[in-house]
Amino acid sequence: GNSRGIALVDLDNDGTLDAVVTHQFAPASIYRNVAEPRGWLGLALEGNGRSCNRDAVGTRVLLHVAGMQGEQLREVHAANGFAAQGDRRLLFGLGTTQGPAEVEIHWCGGAQAQRLTLASGRYHKVVQP
Repeated sequence: GNSRGIALVDLDNDGTLDAVVTHQFAPASIYRNVAEPRGWLGLALEGNGRSCNRDAVGTRVLLHVAGMQGEQLREVHAANGFAAQGDRRLLFGLGTTQGPAEVEIHWCGGAQAQRLTLASGRYHKVVQP
């Protein structure tokens, strides 16, 4: 068929990305990721509306987990797909690593980073102070 857009989104909140594909002459297709979820952590960020926009566009997050080498970086983007908008939540894959993760949130327009320790295996809503 003639497809137009793709959006990656965790439709069932299990830490695996599913895909929604739009088509020019047919209904959208939904591809559910049935892989066994491994370690993961998700963030739904909300800016305070003063120094950072409510969608937190431009906010960067560094994640570090004990036992994992290096850090992971994610940034909230205004648009993240072609002809579709994927999930704005940030998803970090942790592999076989379990346990809490240290996150360092650099809010757009913020001077100092916010540091939190969060449990893995779920989504967390974080509102800018």
